[in-house]
Formats: sequence, C-alpha cells, structure tokens
Amino acid sequence: MAALCALPAIAWGQAESAGVETRFGPVAAQAVPADGTRPGRSDILLRGATLGQVDGTAGLVKLSVHDEADYVLVDVALPDPQCRHRFAVVQVGPGDAATMSQPFGDCLAGFGARSAGGKLVIQLAQDGPAQPQRDPVVHEFVWMQDRVKELTGVLTRCEAAQTTAASRWTSVAPAQAVRTVGGTGRVHFHTAPLDECRLPDLFVIQGDVLTVLHTYADFADVAYRNPRTGREAGGWVRLDRLAGAAGAAVPGVATPGVAAPGTAVPGANAAASPGVRATPAVPAVPAVPADPTDPTDPADNAAPAAVPAPAAVPAPAAVSVPQTQDR
Repeated sequence: MAALCALPAIAWGQAESAGVETRFGPVAAQAVPADGTRPGRSDILLRGATLGQVDGTAGLVKLSVHDEADYVLVDVALPDPQCRHRFAVVQVGPGDAATMSQPFGDCLAGFGARSAGGKLVIQLAQDGPAQPQRDPVVHEFVWMQDRVKELTGVLTRCEAAQTTAASRWTSVAPAQAVRTVGGTGRVHFHTAPLDECRLPDLFVIQGDVLTVLHTYADFADVAYRNPRTGREAGGWVRLDRLAGAAGAAVPGVATPGVAAPGTAVPGANAAASPGVRATPAVPAVPAVPADPTDPTDPADNAAPAAVPAPAAVPAPAAVSVPQTQDR
C-alpha cells in the first residue's frame, strides 16, 4: 500500500470536493438542510445510494493508495471556530464491499497519510501555530477495516512528513542519480519533504553536484560531498532546482539503494563534519497494531555549523505499539 503525500493543512483543503471517483464507483457528499428536529447534515453516497450520514457540511478527499480497496476521507466542517473539523473514512471495494467509519479526529485538521503493515494511517494535525521541527502536533489514526483507532505517539510536522515519505518515495536508478544544482541562489536542505522543514544554515549553490537517492512529491532526497573539504551532508532539496544527470556517480557518495534512511553515507568522515546528517532519519513513530554553514567560500558551502542530527531508528513498521485509543 502506498500513501497520500503528507500535505500542509491548506493544501489538503484545496484537494477537497463534493465528489470523487473510485475504481468501484463515485462517492459523493450531498448536503441535507437543517429541519426542526436536527441541524444540517451530509449524506455520503456511493453510486447514488446512501452509505452513511454525518452532521455538518462534508468535503471529500480521495487518499492515493494502491490496495485492493479505495479510501475516501470525509472532512466535516463544524460551526464552532474552536473546533472546526471532524472526520470519517470510507473504504470502497474490493468488489461491491463498502463501509464507513464512525466520526473521529474532532478539532484536528487534515495533514496527510501513510501506510504501515498493509494498513492505512491517516495523519491529522492540531490547529494553530507550531514549530514544525519541534512541536508534536500530528496525531495518527489507523483504519482497522471496521473501526478507527488512534496511535499512541504524537509527531512533529516534519517527523510526520518524513515518515510518510519513507513509505512512499521512489528510488532513483544509479544512471539517473547524479544531478547538478541549477538556477540562482541557495538551495537549502530540509529534514523532510516540506518547505517548512528547511535547514537555514545548510545549503548548496549553482554548479554543485548531488546524488539523488529518492524522489517524493516536489523534493529529492540527496547526498552531497564537498570536493574541496571532503565533508558530506544530505537531506531533502527542491526537485525543480536540480538539472539532469551529470554523468558518472561522484566517488565517495552513496548511490541509491545503498544507504538506508538514517544511516551514514558510505565513505563519510564523521569527524570531518560533526553533527551533519548524511541522510534523513526516519523518526521513531508508532507502528500499526497487528489487529485484523552560512559560508563565504562557495567551495565550502555545504560545511555549515553543526546541525543537530535526529536519532536514527528502525522504520515505523518495526516499532511495537502495545496500545491504541479507540475512536
């Protein structure tokens, strides 16, 4: 199973609609006006027949997964300005099968989704300002076929984005891996494939050669070795700033499929670049239950002051979670 790209809440909202197509037929949200006995609500329809109902006005987001079934997230707009959203998930297929969850995720906002252990994990974030690399605000909910459970850990936005990318990225073939930085200005590294996860003191410039390990959405997971100092660094950079293949792989720099996430690039000299990450680390997150340099010398531009490195841990599905919270 693959997962929806991790998205900021604003981008998620733009993806909503009153109807989405699935392989098993259209899913639609139809508003029902308030009457004397109950407030306004929305019927959730599959192929024109009512599958379920939610209180409030619903928008739909199709989760881009590749599975035997298709999944649609129902985002209900609530009238309370302090609690603006409530969610449900619809599973359609395989075949004629369809089911809709009970409401969950009150007062949170859509962020993204990932897969783990063959199950869909939906990421919802707390509203309001937060430091994306420091404040844990992203809650994860696993769809267990007939119910939704909340995982016990809470992630920062950058951790959540990196975790999703690790389950969704595309590896780059060695023949296409070596790229040259194009355009003008600095190209900053990021700890995760989100603009808000930028590292302000770690960057490359036009003409620098990088090795692309993976791609995901609008970003590339790269490794860089400074040809003058031998120092190495890595992280995510914007894909649109990288020109085409630049020839053979750079000696001493990892090629795709060699270094696992959170491990050092082969040939790296840790003493030469203390604190500089070699590749993005996958954060420690719950697994799904088993239930059914600001430099002046351009040649040294990738050797900044030390950047704290997140601890490298096993991929999410290898971490045991003893309990969840029913939602």
